[in-house]
Amino acid sequence: MLLERYILNKVIFLPYCLIYRLKIIINIKSQPSFIPTKANRT
Repeated sequence: MLLERYILNKVIFLPYCLIYRLKIIINIKSQPSFIPTKANRT
């Protein structure tokens, strides 16, 4: 029971971590291109 729960947590948690990291990378990459357009408009 405990082992099953541990495996389940790993299976759910690892892809979640990868998706979370990808979202952060996408946000960092999209921010530099987003800030200059905001500065140019003002």
